[in-house]
Amino acid sequence: MRRRPLPGTGVELLDVDLSAPLADDLVAELRAAYDHDHLLLVRDQHLTPERQVEIAAVFGDVRDEGRGPVGYVSNVRPDGVVATGPLLFHSDFGFLPTPLGGISLFGLEVPDEGAETLFADAVAAVDRLPDRLRTLLEHTQVCNASAFRVDFAERQRERDVHPDEIRTLHPAIAPHPRTGVPVLMINESHSVRLVDLPADESDAVLDEVFGVLYGEANVYEHRWRAGDFVIFDNVAIQHGRRTFDPAAPRTLQRVVLGGEPFALTPALLELYAGANARRQAG
Repeated sequence: MRRRPLPGTGVELLDVDLSAPLADDLVAELRAAYDHDHLLLVRDQHLTPERQVEIAAVFGDVRDEGRGPVGYVSNVRPDGVVATGPLLFHSDFGFLPTPLGGISLFGLEVPDEGAETLFADAVAAVDRLPDRLRTLLEHTQVCNASAFRVDFAERQRERDVHPDEIRTLHPAIAPHPRTGVPVLMINESHSVRLVDLPADESDAVLDEVFGVLYGEANVYEHRWRAGDFVIFDNVAIQHGRRTFDPAAPRTLQRVVLGGEPFALTPALLELYAGANARRQAG
């Protein structure tokens, strides 16, 4: 297996056929690369839904999202989620005490242009922070709230958060739950306030953090091709999406890892279903 660093974060793996049985030494290499680089890209793959589940299970416990382990980010399938429009950077369910552990995506059909997915490295960003800012963040918490009552492309502040939204306090910089490395628990979609800071100061500090976290040197922009398989650590890597023509068919097959089961958060199910229905109606 050859590795080619991607610009910003992650690696592309070459000479790998994920549809074939994986030898034990290759499994070990894949797991080590996932822990070290957080995002893996393998192009020109041929994966059934069942095989994607098997590959995702190499990296962690596959989670059933309520209708089985396989879902779709799609604007053409009736069961597709987040079908259209841009998305701010986020970690999926980063407003829960335990976000998703990882996400795998497989390109089934993608537009010729547009709909790029952006990936930001929340581990590398810690080392990029100015010392003053890192010290401040190491001694404060961030309030992360769900954004299901607003447009997914709009940043929200604490004063805008609906009372029904789900909130969790996280350390602004925390040990990664699996590797232990420091990781930013701040993202522009969910982080509404730094605790113990006045609102204006919190906004200013968050803007400074985002300037580092989403700076060009810290972000990989993925232009999808059919047959692309991407798996990324959902805590170490945040993702967002550029806008695209909603009439252009786009379907990514998705299998996710770990995290807090939906069954433990019934309010989340209702909020998520409502947000998805509004986006599809729009």
